[in-house]
Amino acid sequence: MLGAKKDLAMLSVGASKTVCGYTIKKMPIGAYISALDKIQDLPGDFMDKCFPGMSIDGILSDLSKLDKATVANLVTRAISVVPDYALDVIAELTGIPAETLKNDDKIGLDGLAAILDAWLEVNRLGEFLALMKGLPRKAAESLKIQIPGFKGSSSAPSASA
Repeated sequence: MLGAKKDLAMLSVGASKTVCGYTIKKMPIGAYISALDKIQDLPGDFMDKCFPGMSIDGILSDLSKLDKATVANLVTRAISVVPDYALDVIAELTGIPAETLKNDDKIGLDGLAAILDAWLEVNRLGEFLALMKGLPRKAAESLKIQIPGFKGSSSAPSASA
């Protein structure tokens, strides 16, 4: 088992891949956090773009009486928001500026997909998620507590605390 952990550590050191002329590198945790912050802002920014200057009451009122014109206007605004956000998040993750992702004809849709695939590979997101999935069970076993829904956890915590 120790060898497997050492292999995992060795594979992750200095990982990078070049796609469409851009180097996709292993990113620090701070970059993940920045990207997650950007994603977290999406709902509020989305509502601001789709319903500029409107209060929640006004938005709900408009949504309660939708007609073809309102739906068409809303869809047009929504379509303009989502791609820019997606490119901003991809830029944050890859280090490639959003304007470059948008305008470099070496990239295109297929290149964007290849860049995302390379990012997933270099940053080993699948492996990270698999390791994180098992943490609650391992923590419960090492602390000898029982967590509902996790098999293998032993006795319940004591009430002496």
